[in-house]
Amino acid sequence: MQNVRAANEFSGQLLVVRPDGSWPSLEMAVDGELKGIHIELIQAVGNILNLSVTFDSYPWKRAVQKFKNGNADAITYMAKTEERKSFAYFMEDNLLSESPVAFFVLKKHKSEIHFSGDFKSLQDYTIGSVLGFSYDEEFDQATYLTKDSGVVNETKLLMMLMTERVQVVIGHVDVIKFLT
Repeated sequence: MQNVRAANEFSGQLLVVRPDGSWPSLEMAVDGELKGIHIELIQAVGNILNLSVTFDSYPWKRAVQKFKNGNADAITYMAKTEERKSFAYFMEDNLLSESPVAFFVLKKHKSEIHFSGDFKSLQDYTIGSVLGFSYDEEFDQATYLTKDSGVVNETKLLMMLMTERVQVVIGHVDVIKFLT
């Protein structure tokens, strides 16, 4: 794996990429400063190892690409997928956090758009999602769904829904609640 380096190869600097946006209470900017369990955990480990930690925020797909290309030492959180296992190490049974996702529709459409638990129940609608996010392996691979992943964060995802560019969005429940 190209991104794994021995501790003695570090210059004392640890560059961590993260998505630009907020995922309360996991990662968020509060008064211009990054806070949250992911951020604080990385900083605590950096302190123990005498590493200076720098966080750079990018649109999600770019953050993943920087990490994949070796232009960053770590990424704050990334769900495991088959493709990502080719360039990142995922420790077995090491689940630091999870963020449930759900489908959201405008209130005026809640009586007509229903998710039955089968993704095919949404095949008549365009579903908005964030570029580069992995929501669920089955959803990610559902080629029979019409998906619009032309936005870089969940704030813009909500704008897609509110302007009715899409009828449904898939997003992280805590983030959508925070933003609405």
